[in-house]
Amino acid sequence: MVSEISPPFVISAFANAVIDQDYELAHSYLSKSLQQRLPIGELRHTLLEAEEDTVPPVNFAWRRTDMGYRDWIAGNDRASAPEIYPDNFVSWSCIAFDGDTESCYQLWCLLISENDQERIGFFEITDPD
Repeated sequence: MVSEISPPFVISAFANAVIDQDYELAHSYLSKSLQQRLPIGELRHTLLEAEEDTVPPVNFAWRRTDMGYRDWIAGNDRASAPEIYPDNFVSWSCIAFDGDTESCYQLWCLLISENDQERIGFFEITDPD
């Protein structure tokens, strides 16, 4: 995986909103289509469920993969992210949330360009590495 010094604004803002448990703000960084498919209450439930067996996150780390659109779509069901196309695909990245003493979970997210702004168009949560 390729690392970069600082994450894109949308990643940093979304991750900080999750840490602050500001689910309305976190929801605002999702693409319009994902916002419709995943209402704020469901986003909150999904994130709190990820924390059930661990501590709440207090910080995060970020890394971007080298995966391009074709690689991403080959490994994912197109129906889960119908608004993702080669021309709006930005990156497939990982936000690793950590507590004070242990890793919490990873949120893998697909960044897309929507109206000249980067947004999270799809995500999935996994256990930490």
